[in-house]
Amino acid sequence: MGRRRYLKDKVYQFSQWLELMISIIIIVAILFYTAVLVFELKELLVGSPVDIEDLTGFINMGFGLVIGIEFIKMLCKHSPAIIVEVLIFAVARQMIVEHTTPVQNMVSIGCIAILFAIRRFLFFPYDDVEHMTFSPKEPVRKVNELMNVNLPFDNKDDTLYDVFCKYSTSEQIRKGVCVYFDGCALRVAKVVKDIIVEIEVVRSQKTGIMPEK
Repeated sequence: MGRRRYLKDKVYQFSQWLELMISIIIIVAILFYTAVLVFELKELLVGSPVDIEDLTGFINMGFGLVIGIEFIKMLCKHSPAIIVEVLIFAVARQMIVEHTTPVQNMVSIGCIAILFAIRRFLFFPYDDVEHMTFSPKEPVRKVNELMNVNLPFDNKDDTLYDVFCKYSTSEQIRKGVCVYFDGCALRVAKVVKDIIVEIEVVRSQKTGIMPEK
């Protein structure tokens, strides 16, 4: 059982590195085509008269680059909000660049409206969070700088374990126990023989995650 879980963890880590490599490759491609887009802009400005097909191709390339950038963000953060943004840009590109019929335009507008409604009404604060796992001995000051959070500490040598023990109200040390702060939280990620081995720092990207009392 332990070996199976170990292999699962390794496969998951490999998939994360693979996503990172794909993101880097896409970034290189986007940088190249951004330079091409600048060159196309120069040709578009000096060319006379302006060809509507050239302008459409220019807009198409610009939309493609924007969608590529959003796709990179989606690979890196796995946020539902970013997925919705990618879909919005993709539908908008289809409607603006392609020669679609009025019915297809209405369908595209309806799709965009639905996506905006999903982002507005169906997302919760926990859908848009970042999390990272640290050793309990990690200095709080360093974690604050890395995660852009404001975990309280009394002196510069305080660790995550010190802060967790100070503010935790749980009588048991077990996986999943959380301590909430303004816009962030500490969560016990791993416990071995009643000893905290890993602490996860969870940060909300837009709103505070302090639960309502």
